[in-house]
Amino acid sequence: MKSTTKKILASSLGVAGAMAMGTVTAKADTTVTVNAGDSLNGIAQKYNVSADDIAIANHLQNKELIFEGQKLTIPTKDKNETPANNTEKKDQANKNSQSLQDFVNKAMSYLGTPYVWGGNKPGGFDCSGLVQYCYGIPQRTTYEQQALGPHIHDNVLNAPYGALVFYGSDDAPYHVAISLGDGRIIQAPNENETVKITDQQYFPGNYYVVMH
Repeated sequence: MKSTTKKILASSLGVAGAMAMGTVTAKADTTVTVNAGDSLNGIAQKYNVSADDIAIANHLQNKELIFEGQKLTIPTKDKNETPANNTEKKDQANKNSQSLQDFVNKAMSYLGTPYVWGGNKPGGFDCSGLVQYCYGIPQRTTYEQQALGPHIHDNVLNAPYGALVFYGSDDAPYHVAISLGDGRIIQAPNENETVKITDQQYFPGNYYVVMH
């Protein structure tokens, strides 16, 4: 009888151990790199957090759009989290997403608009003028706009939707564009050109700033 009990206990512990191997509880914010075939839901399940929390922590506007090589922050699971404040977080994320969608859609509506040095009106834009007008911000130049948030230098090719992609140094960028979240940007490039969409593979940025 004792022998049978020991076998059952050992078997139970083995199953519990195998189940535990499938998940990792993040005790502090963790950074992971997306591998080929990964999904946000799969990563969330592995780290025992919700996909919504990961999306909020990384300012992801489309939970279906993550990329191989992308670095994601896995937020610490808050023991004091309640359904009420969790809903509040999701509502704020949806609000941010809607705002960014509006800003980017506004920029898209000006495709084909001529480049005008110093322009920040629908008659003609320069790079920072397009950003200022579409986002409705007071910051006019690339020097001012780069200070809107932390500079992120990792995986700029896959800058999140609505982020501002900068070209040049951290303190003196010479150009800014708006990320479409799929490796492309919308920009007012230079004289003799118009507002257009460009693949970052052919014009990679140096860093980006996430807009809220």
